Amino acid sequence: MALTDAVHNYCTYNWKVECGLRPRDDTPISSPGCEYRFGIFPLGDGCRQSYTQCSFGTPTEVPCEDENVNIPTTLMLSYNAKTHTCDWPDLLLDIGCNPQEMFGFSCPATRSFVGTKNELFAPFPRFSLEDNDKVYLMCVGGQPRLQSCGAIDVWDPETLTCTRKSSFLG
Repeated sequence: MALTDAVHNYCTYNWKVECGLRPRDDTPISSPGCEYRFGIFPLGDGCRQSYTQCSFGTPTEVPCEDENVNIPTTLMLSYNAKTHTCDWPDLLLDIGCNPQEMFGFSCPATRSFVGTKNELFAPFPRFSLEDNDKVYLMCVGGQPRLQSCGAIDVWDPETLTCTRKSSFLG
């Protein structure tokens, strides 16, 4: 039975199917660049911001993040082969993602926030980026994670929050 809400003749990827005690033929039908005719696969080892999608045995490179007017920057989401999804790089340290290198930032110890505005946001302190009022860094588990204020909000380093641009306040 598939791990979906499908009821009849529903196709799904082999990694989403639980056959129970029934035998399953998982023999790959491969082609250059595709382990199976259909599926999503890593482009290779390590931390990557795209993956391979195979359809009828034809591979296509797909970015983890498409252009989106509501998110004015790429957040460096990276492919997680275990879940077949794109994820935050700080959750993929085991495959070589290094958010400290990606963003050029190391999260300070949480004890350094005592008595500062960032104490309000502990355990997820926030930090400004130079020359960019659309994004900021948030520390999660001691690792930086890039966040976006969206298309019409801007980062306010005084309040450590995203606020509406004055031109949109009407």
